[in-house]
Amino acid sequence: MALSTQDLARQVLANIYVLGVGTNAPPGAPAVGDRYVVGSAPTGAWVGLADAIVLWDGAAWIPSAPGANDGWGVFNYSTNSYYGWTGAAWVALTVAGLPVWNPDLPPATPHALDDEFTDAALAAKWDTGNPGANFAAALDTTAQMLRTTSAGNGGSRYGWVTQDISAYTEGAIYTKLALMSQNSGSFTEAALMLTEAAALSTGTPTTARFYTCSHYISNTDVAAEAGRWTNYTTQNSVFSSISQGFGPYLRFRWNGVAVERDVSSNGIEWFRMGTSQNMVFTPTRAGLAHNCTLNAFTSIARFAFFRAFTGAGTSGFDATRIGRISFLPAV
Repeated sequence: MALSTQDLARQVLANIYVLGVGTNAPPGAPAVGDRYVVGSAPTGAWVGLADAIVLWDGAAWIPSAPGANDGWGVFNYSTNSYYGWTGAAWVALTVAGLPVWNPDLPPATPHALDDEFTDAALAAKWDTGNPGANFAAALDTTAQMLRTTSAGNGGSRYGWVTQDISAYTEGAIYTKLALMSQNSGSFTEAALMLTEAAALSTGTPTTARFYTCSHYISNTDVAAEAGRWTNYTTQNSVFSSISQGFGPYLRFRWNGVAVERDVSSNGIEWFRMGTSQNMVFTPTRAGLAHNCTLNAFTSIARFAFFRAFTGAGTSGFDATRIGRISFLPAV
C-alpha cells in the first residue's frame, strides 16, 4: 500500500537523522551512532539490507527495515533534506505540505524585548541583580541558551536578569527552561519575573515587590508555582501550583488590572494556574530569575529564549500566539 502525501509528511514529526540516503557502500571508519539509509545495490556488510536504516553500534551495523505499510521519515544531514518511505522506495520530500505548530520557532517579527540568546554575550538591554552574591548569568554559546547558576545559602536568595517594560501596560512574556539540582533535598526554582521597580535590578530589594512564575524542584515534588513577594526574602502569598513535572514552558500575562500565570508541558496546550489575581503593583521590569536555598549546593537553569507580546488584547488566555506555523515537507 503506497502512503499518501499527508501520511508521509506526518512521519517527519518523528524523523530519524541519517548521514546518507541511498548509500550502497559502508563507510570505512564509522562513529558509534552513525546511521544510513542503504541503497538498492548494497555491498560489503550491507549486502541484503537494501532500503534498510542501519546504525553502527561500535561493533556491527544494526538494521531496521521498513515494511510495506510503514510510513517512516528521515532527515539527511548530508543534503539537509527530508526523505519518506512510500512503502516501496525512499523519496525526497521537497514540496511544502502540512502546517505544524512549532512553539520554539521565533516570531517572524521579533519584539524589542525578545532574546533568543544566540549572541556572544548577554545583550545590553538586560540588567543583572545579584543581591545574595550567589547568582551568575552568562550565555552558553554552544547550546545557544542563557545559563544561570544559583548557590544555596540557606535562604530565598534570588538572582535575576530583567529589562524595562514600563512602556507596556498590557502584554505577555514567556520562556522555555530546564532546571537541574545537585541534591534532592534542596529547594530550587527557575522563574519568569515581573517586578515593581527599576531598583530591583541593581539595588538591595528590601521593599520592591515582584511576581514569579516558576518551575521548581524540592525534596518532595517537581512542579510549577506562581507567587507574589513583598520583598526579596519574604513571600506574601502563593497563588497556586501544579505538581508533578509541569513545565518547561512558562507564561505571564498582565493588563494593569489582573496578572495571570500559565504553564505548559509542550508549548501548545496551556494551563492557567489558579484563578485571575488582582495586580497589587504596576510592573516596570520583566525577566528571568533563579533561586537555590540549600547551603553548599548549586543549581543550574538553562533558558532557551525570552519572548514578549504587548498591546491591546495580548493578555487574553488564547490571544497570544506562541511560536509560529511552519510546514512539513511533502511529496
